[in-house]
Amino acid sequence: MLEVKGISKSFKIDNERENVVLNNINFSLPDKGFYFVIGKSGSGKSTLLNILMGLMKPDEGEVLYKNKDITKLNLEELSNFLKDDIGIIFQSYNLFEDLTVKENLAITRSIKGIEGLEKESTLLYRYGLSDKLEQKVSLLSGGEKQRLALVRSLLSSPKILFCDEPTGALDSYNSTLLMDELRILSREILVVCVSHNLELFKEYNDGYILLEDGNIKEKCLDKKVSSIKKESEDLEKEVKGDKKYTNIISRKNIKKNTKFNVINLISAGFSILIMVISLFFNSGIKNAKTTFLNSYGDFNVFRVSKVKEEEIEDSLINLVKSEKPTYSEVQTLVYDIKDCLIFDDYSYFFSGEKKIRVDGKSYENFTLKPYFIKTHEAKDIIVNENFALKYKEVFNKKLNVGDEISLEINQKYVYYNSTKQENIDENFNVELTFNVKEIRKEFSYLNSATLYYSPIYIEAILNSETARKTTEIENKEVSFLDLLNNASSSDQITNYSYDVISLNDESYLKINELIDKENSGNLEITNDSKIVVDSFITLSDSVFLGVNIFIFIAVITSLFVSGFLSYSSSLRNRKESAILSILGAKPKDIIKIYIKEEMSYTLIGLILGVILSILLSLILNHYLSSFFITSTLININYLTLMVIFILLLILNYSVDFLTLKFQKSKKVYEELKEA
Repeated sequence: MLEVKGISKSFKIDNERENVVLNNINFSLPDKGFYFVIGKSGSGKSTLLNILMGLMKPDEGEVLYKNKDITKLNLEELSNFLKDDIGIIFQSYNLFEDLTVKENLAITRSIKGIEGLEKESTLLYRYGLSDKLEQKVSLLSGGEKQRLALVRSLLSSPKILFCDEPTGALDSYNSTLLMDELRILSREILVVCVSHNLELFKEYNDGYILLEDGNIKEKCLDKKVSSIKKESEDLEKEVKGDKKYTNIISRKNIKKNTKFNVINLISAGFSILIMVISLFFNSGIKNAKTTFLNSYGDFNVFRVSKVKEEEIEDSLINLVKSEKPTYSEVQTLVYDIKDCLIFDDYSYFFSGEKKIRVDGKSYENFTLKPYFIKTHEAKDIIVNENFALKYKEVFNKKLNVGDEISLEINQKYVYYNSTKQENIDENFNVELTFNVKEIRKEFSYLNSATLYYSPIYIEAILNSETARKTTEIENKEVSFLDLLNNASSSDQITNYSYDVISLNDESYLKINELIDKENSGNLEITNDSKIVVDSFITLSDSVFLGVNIFIFIAVITSLFVSGFLSYSSSLRNRKESAILSILGAKPKDIIKIYIKEEMSYTLIGLILGVILSILLSLILNHYLSSFFITSTLININYLTLMVIFILLLILNYSVDFLTLKFQKSKKVYEELKEA
């Protein structure tokens, strides 16, 4: 049944020396009987037994079982050999100490594919363990542990039972009980026992091999072994194992390693939380661009200037100058755009001293900008919330829609008069009365107190106000509007531009298209609200570039933590893995145990991260709505969220699997020896 041919094995001491443990070992054993391998410590007994069990590869020779060399088996074949054909009993028991007797046997049944409990119940009764099913193995006596190991090894009806110093940790009474059972078993199967107990050897052996310094000094394998009738409880089975044992071990490890696995849970949850919030926050800002733009009173007001470049002598730098284009140039620019108006830029007249007075108090620090809405009257104005807050702060009075505001304007204009051929000072002093039509909530980035006026109204005021000194010089009525219209294109009163106002969405989009489009007149189109919003988006892109790096680091850290914890769990439980291996568990299934352990916490962490992401998005939307003027800035797309969830789950699984697949580990026999 078992034939050993020319087995040799040596271990390197250093680069030059070797320790020969086995030297050209040859023998054969029948399919039943109680055979011993004996010898002094260091004679090679355990090494030979490990080779016979397939746990160690020899340097030379072969071990034939059913005419197949077990030293050449691949991992799959070796697992099947351990699962279906042999049982093993160790001196140190090699049981799962922190599991119950019932769970230990359930693992064995699962690996070996044993259906039903009839045989297990019979063996437990025979060996006096029926009342110990719910007891943890760690609480059993040495004799009970060894009997449990025997029950475990017999569940699958092995053809060969290997025993490595099975009585080494037992007293004489329990040693005799165990050996009696092994002798009974040896009448039906082959029992191979390594022992240094010569008294037991002499009493129980059907044959033996005596090793000395790696050589067979003496052997006696010719005794005839008598058979006994196989008892009914020795049920045969030929079914594949299942994977239930992985769940048992995984559940045990999950409970045992809670502190470590909580780290994995937090890491996984944080990685998806920061990724989701950052991703949808950034996309929300881009999607809210139109909302940001439309919040400004002057969102549809475009400034058109003419840009000229002048070369500076002996310099690589060109001087860029702006001047006011002609009206016809602006008309040509927007010729194909319907529903738009062209006004002079009146900003110059509000660049000087301006005050709002109420009850003896004055307010000066605000900005005036043009706006146009068809349904508004000429004297209607829009103020933003910032203006309303400052108004209340200065005057201790709330500003409401429908209130009147009086504005004092005092602006000095100096220009060269060709008639008198000298500079003339004109003072534009006027008090304007406005009606507050709307208090507008604007995008808060770089936002200042602003009052939006109608250019139609200001045009009428400029036309009605007389430029006194110029009127005297020219001997005719000259208004400030005339001064503006007669000024040169480079005069500051023109503010070097015209204002083009779109009246609907179509014209607004078309004018925006012209902003980045080259034109023959070197005309430059700008929009204040677009400049502010674009600068914010550029800033946010820069910030999120850094955030993306942080996200990458967070995800890599999460994957590292998951992989490291899988690896450390497998290291802490390497004896456990070795026991599963000698029971016939496949390496890939053992890996799944530790993957299940970490992935269960990873899955919980990712689910919690998703839930927290949704809750945090609602909280952030609530508190940021005043700044971003939208309550749905972080609008989570659940399909994208699911893709991120699955992607992180796959990445975590892949890292765990690869970490465990390619980790360096000791041989099974080394792990069991250290245990």
